[in-house]
Amino acid sequence: MKTKPKAAKPEAASLETASAAPPQALPPTIGFPGYPYPYAPYAPPPHMSPWGPGYGTHATTSHVPPTKTPSSPLTEDIEDITLFPRISEWLHELDEGTRGADGHNFSEWVLYFAEWKYIRICDIADGMSSSELSKGSGMAEGTAKQLVSYAEANTQLIRKKEKKRAQAQKALPRRYI
Repeated sequence: MKTKPKAAKPEAASLETASAAPPQALPPTIGFPGYPYPYAPYAPPPHMSPWGPGYGTHATTSHVPPTKTPSSPLTEDIEDITLFPRISEWLHELDEGTRGADGHNFSEWVLYFAEWKYIRICDIADGMSSSELSKGSGMAEGTAKQLVSYAEANTQLIRKKEKKRAQAQKALPRRYI
């Protein structure tokens, strides 16, 4: 029995004619065909794979979230000095409020604090005792005690509010834009 020669399939004919067509311009590729390197016409350095780090690795199968490393409190790292009012404004507010009802006349000491470069109330609360203030400025001992205690109370309140605000900000989920 004789076999007939098989006729060429129409698919094969179309492939042959397509390969005879002139080549079209392709995007520049280096290394692996079909994968344009972002810095073409330069090749990636020899130690880098154009596929990127981690290519071919599998994701971890663990569903345990990574533990967070504890960070130091925000107030100890950097304290925003502008949270605290200026002494000159604060002393006038003391005289106008209920704390100035005893006749201490705190605002008369604005020039003393400006001369010695005590600018914010935290400067009084953090580095000055009432006896130092009284001896250095000539302020009455009772007025100095009241002034230092008010400064310490206000500074402590501001720091507490800022700490709560920072903790609330830290608890918010991070969004990447």
